[in-house]
Amino acid sequence: MKKTIILIGLFLLIGCNNKKHYRNDSSFKDIEAKFSIKLDMANKLYDDNFEKLMKLKINSEFFKHYNKVVYIQGKSYHIGYATIFDKRGVENPHLEYLAKIDSETGRIESVKK
Repeated sequence: MKKTIILIGLFLLIGCNNKKHYRNDSSFKDIEAKFSIKLDMANKLYDDNFEKLMKLKINSEFFKHYNKVVYIQGKSYHIGYATIFDKRGVENPHLEYLAKIDSETGRIESVKK
């Protein structure tokens, strides 16, 4: 029984990668190097499809109130915008207009408005 619990625990530790790696993280570049879709391409996919996915036009006023945030979680890029008034900081902001982009195919998997 103990061996089974230990094995399950090891598989969970190895298989679950829910840590968020932000752009300013030292491990971000190492993880990105393993992906077939790089950050520049993921950003381009996000920006090109933003109006269609979010049903919102971006103008210069938008950037006065929002900062773009990118992080890697698992095998996906998560790109969204955090309001400049968010007091939670860079590591855990509330993201709006969030998209999850697969790092292997470039497919936009989910969108949160």
